[in-house]
Amino acid sequence: MKPRPRYYYTALLGVLCASGSGTLRADHVDDVVAAQMKQRHIPGLALAIIDGGAVAREQGYGYADTSQRVAVTPSTLFQAGSVSKAASALGALHLVDQGKASLDEDINSKLRTWQIPQNALTKERVVTLRLILSHSAGLTVHGFSGYLVDAPLPSLLQILNGQRPANSAAVRVEEVPGSHWSYSEEAISSFSN
Repeated sequence: MKPRPRYYYTALLGVLCASGSGTLRADHVDDVVAAQMKQRHIPGLALAIIDGGAVAREQGYGYADTSQRVAVTPSTLFQAGSVSKAASALGALHLVDQGKASLDEDINSKLRTWQIPQNALTKERVVTLRLILSHSAGLTVHGFSGYLVDAPLPSLLQILNGQRPANSAAVRVEEVPGSHWSYSEEAISSFSN
């Protein structure tokens, strides 16, 4: 079974320096991308250059599937991976800025379709958005392996509850929230959905 093409490496270039004239130098971008792909052994990536709030260029490089020689295009899907954490955090902080959420209230007061299961640890200290965003909420699930092309995809609730077809454990509090830093792969990305 082949992994979904979106599970190959993802490259995100949020800001690309433009030349002094204000125009993007495509040859320079292509050279940098080719060099980084070679150095980091990246089989394929897609990139979008945003200039002035508009997409100035979209380009696919290399292969989504090297054995079948399936080229990456600007439409190739990639796993967002940890890039989603920054986007999720930005969305969460936007809600805080609008007064729709608080960094320091019990996150369960805002969650509607799923709640963090309470236990003895959450009685000592509740899980807050601040703790989730700083990887100090004491939550489980420290990695996420993704899904194969022909595998059924779970819903968000199945992932959070560790129910099949999810291939990860349930998200639970395993340490006193705020007691120390511990990377939680799914927490930040999932709570923003």
